Amino acid sequence: MYCIDAQNNARSVAPDYVALDGEVLCAELPGAVLQSVAAIESKAALMTQAQEALSRSDVQVLRCYEAGVPFPPRWAAYRQVLRDIGSGKRPGPVPEHPDWPGAD
Repeated sequence: MYCIDAQNNARSVAPDYVALDGEVLCAELPGAVLQSVAAIESKAALMTQAQEALSRSDVQVLRCYEAGVPFPPRWAAYRQVLRDIGSGKRPGPVPEHPDWPGAD
């Protein structure tokens, strides 16, 4: 059993739950609610992927710093895209990382 409130927030409830004003009880979630949940989960997964890729790219920043070489602009741009996706400011997909510095 599910309860949907006036703001379209859905939650699972016990079968004997009594709906409050503005709430609707249903046995199955409507398709629009399921699509909304899927979209939110998809965006959250994308944001997580971007954050993980950003964390993995931290090693390049450290390597350049330790070697005393400038950080490649293509890596700086890549990391900014990851930050934007991770914060929800930009849609995906998460891009592939550029060539490793010195691999040119």
